Amino acid sequence: MMAQKSKAAALTGSLLAPKGTAEPAAPSGQPEGGQDAVGPVDAAERDSAHEGGIQFPLRLDPSDHLELRLAAARLGKSCQELISEALARYLAEIAAEPGNGKPPTTGGAQ
Repeated sequence: MMAQKSKAAALTGSLLAPKGTAEPAAPSGQPEGGQDAVGPVDAAERDSAHEGGIQFPLRLDPSDHLELRLAAARLGKSCQELISEALARYLAEIAAEPGNGKPPTTGGAQ
């Protein structure tokens, strides 16, 4: 006796979820909305998953990138850690300078 083919599910727009709201399907045999069901992730959970960090593209000269990678390997840290530490030190240094509340001046005519 031949096994019957199962009917393919229709692919419709109702299967699409707005960005950031998709949820995994319930495993077979587990009712949807059950105690172990995974619900949508709220903004606070999503932000904590990235540890509050913001992605920021940074362009480096190839020679600077190489030096950064070598320094990170030598110190046993990531490039991200070195850049974050250097930025924190720089921001603390300029915050301690007199007149730090004034906006920077430009070299243009006034």
